[in-house]
Amino acid sequence: MRWRPTWFYSTKRQRFSQRQPQAMNPNVKRNMKKNNLGGLIVDGPRALFLPHGVIRNDWLNPCLHIYRSADDVSFLESVTVFTDGNRAGTRGFLQPLIRHARWLRGKDLELHSEMPNVSVCFGPVRNWRSVQTVGRRVQAALLHPPFTVYGHSKNGACPYLEVIPNSMTYTVKTGNGWQHLEYDSPELVNDPVTPVLRDAMDKLICQITPMDMTGWRERYEYNLPALAPQEPWEWTVGNGFVDSWEPVDKQVRPS
Repeated sequence: MRWRPTWFYSTKRQRFSQRQPQAMNPNVKRNMKKNNLGGLIVDGPRALFLPHGVIRNDWLNPCLHIYRSADDVSFLESVTVFTDGNRAGTRGFLQPLIRHARWLRGKDLELHSEMPNVSVCFGPVRNWRSVQTVGRRVQAALLHPPFTVYGHSKNGACPYLEVIPNSMTYTVKTGNGWQHLEYDSPELVNDPVTPVLRDAMDKLICQITPMDMTGWRERYEYNLPALAPQEPWEWTVGNGFVDSWEPVDKQVRPS
């Protein structure tokens, strides 16, 4: 990764000054890329595409996504239900799939490897009625989540939550076709939601029918090999349209 300067604006001199570059430790650089890649792969793609020659350009979209991470982020795991994203395409509706991803992040970052060792598998649903039951229980639990009313902080403060020590943090995204719900929280004492999410993950994993994944394609929002680390993007409000966005190091700066 080439160095990108950090710019400071001086109101007195009406110009920018530049900080001197600092070399990045190769191990730190490698782990930054590895960490970004691993996290995104566990979080999962925005679409699954069938192998070429089966049903061309037909895909599946996520409709239920449950993600959890250990308190020290040494372990990441997700389970996602995918359904037909092409509105039946040309050959009828595609069979729903479930994707399971698991990463022992803490141990993997200690290894001198370029790529994260994320375990990924997906396959057809064994019993759709059982998956529907799990999905409805998750949606019902999210109708009244344990959320502490606090307002918004201007200095980084946050409300006190009674968190279970050494527990997981859960993120869930789900929808019914018209409406969408998203919830993110650590496991709390007397929490009615996270036990439902924990049970849902276990039951969904059991619903995966193993299959040959050769030729299947996962589509992400980012160019994964280029993350080393991610490049920030900015645009000046009132000075151009969205299609004029450029990376920070390429923006035109006043002289």
